[in-house]
Parts: sequence; structure tokens; C-alpha cells
Amino acid sequence: LGASGRAIIAALIAEETDAERLADCTDVRLKASRADIVTAMHRRVAVHHRFLLQLHLTQIDALRAAVEKRGAAGRRGAAPFIAKRPTG
Repeated sequence: LGASGRAIIAALIAEETDAERLADCTDVRLKASRADIVTAMHRRVAVHHRFLLQLHLTQIDALRAAVEKRGAAGRRGAAPFIAKRPTG
């Protein structure tokens, strides 16, 4: 989930419905053309869709935090071994 996709999903959750404004959420580096994005944004998003989008974003954030926490713990645990690595 890139920055543009996340921004669009956040706008949808916040009840933004205007396709042009949703397209404004994208980064200029996005490969899709603005016209394609606007066309794709002409869809109906109901209350239950917003609920599910929010639920999924919450799960993604929790998983990313867990991966980062695990990575940090692994780096801390490996620090003594890295520091004692022979040089040369």
C-alpha cells in the first residue's frame, strides 16, 4: 500500500466522494494517468465499505508496527555479536 493508495483510502473513509479530489490525493510519481484515476474513483462507497477500509488500514498499521518492533528487537539482540565481529 503506497502513499497515494493510502491517501485515497483515508479520503474515502473520511467520506470524500468527489473523484477529482480523490485524484488530488495521488503523488505525481504514480504511473496511472490522472484521467484513469478519476475514472476509477467514480464508484459508490457505502458506509460498510468505509468500515471495512478502516478495519483493513488498522490491521495494516498493526502488522507494520509489529514487523518494525520485531526488527528493532532483532537488531538489539544481534548488537553484541555485531560489535564483536573480528575485523580484517
